Amino acid sequence: MLTIEKIIEKESIFSDIKVNCEELPGGYVNKTYKIKCTDRIYCVRINNSRQTPYLGLDTVQEAQAIQQANLLGIAPKVYNLDHAVEYLITDFFAGKCLSGDDASSPEIMKKYVRALKLVHDNIKVDRIFSIYDQLNKYIETARICNMRLPAGTGKVMAEVERIRKIRSNSKLLYKVFSHNDTFNNNILYDGDSVCIIDWEYCGYGDGFFDFAHLANCVGLTDEDQQLMLKLYFGYYEPEIWEMLRQMKYISDVYGATWFIFHASIAEDETQKENFMNTAHTLVNKLADQITFK
Repeated sequence: MLTIEKIIEKESIFSDIKVNCEELPGGYVNKTYKIKCTDRIYCVRINNSRQTPYLGLDTVQEAQAIQQANLLGIAPKVYNLDHAVEYLITDFFAGKCLSGDDASSPEIMKKYVRALKLVHDNIKVDRIFSIYDQLNKYIETARICNMRLPAGTGKVMAEVERIRKIRSNSKLLYKVFSHNDTFNNNILYDGDSVCIIDWEYCGYGDGFFDFAHLANCVGLTDEDQQLMLKLYFGYYEPEIWEMLRQMKYISDVYGATWFIFHASIAEDETQKENFMNTAHTLVNKLADQITFK
């Protein structure tokens, strides 16, 4: 089993120097550590190998995307770019997770909207990541693992496919390089700069999901969301607002099916049951919502 001690022993950047290791909280899927050295602080993330076979994640391509984002000034530097299969070493960014108050601040909003636009316009890594396919993978994994799906799953996934079809007929941000996991814990702010971390799901996909998922996670008001769109596009109109509304539904489904997927692969029976109970509540609530026009 790969441990942080083995990584420290193996990697040359940690050789012959005193290091202080601290596990960081909040990482259910992966283990993340803060490594303090004499003149530098690193972040080491050990990848969760259990989810990789199901989702087809490519951590080397993820590292390539992070390094390109680093050159744009919106992500940390990568130190094991060529062999980032089991773990990832980057600089540690001493910021805090984006809060609702921070996210609604016009000045801070300009910074993270600019960062997302830089991602969409500049990063080039040969990887496709469809959020729609991801949701289907989550459900398919549950079926393979013989998990009992919530009663509303079929209705919810039909709505997902309906939105996918609508979005596929739009040329606006439908296939751009995206982060695809803009959970507010993945967007850090230090009072000056924004840093985006955790690029596992990055790839060419629906760029509107980056906005929608962030808006859901931090609870942006309608007014905040309209400003976010105006800052990104330079204008605001009802058509792009409707696109955002549709993708916020996809974001909600992502949250619900995440619990289904992790219930399916969880080894602890109590955790498995808790995840599935949460999934049933969320999915059935989504199924009861009025569908978009």
